[in-house]
Amino acid sequence: MILDRVSVDQIPVMEFDRAFLILQHLARAQRFDMAAMFLSQSDKNNVGEVVGSLANSVESQQVSFDISDVNRLRACYNIYSSALRCVSYYSIN
Repeated sequence: MILDRVSVDQIPVMEFDRAFLILQHLARAQRFDMAAMFLSQSDKNNVGEVVGSLANSVESQQVSFDISDVNRLRACYNIYSSALRCVSYYSIN
């Protein structure tokens, strides 16, 4: 699966921006919210670890995203229940 390509072990130092962009662009796919509902628990765990690393990188690295962007990813991938809506934020104009 595509999510196997984005794992904590595969994020070299200074590649956090790329990992963020991959997850963000996947979330832009049509009907992604439906696909995210059916992620396996291991996929959710994998994405959760990556998103956690992204959140940590906001404080320790110079990255092009901030913690609110990371929280939107968490909402899109159903990492935790949130009032944030990923569909409106990542919709293609």
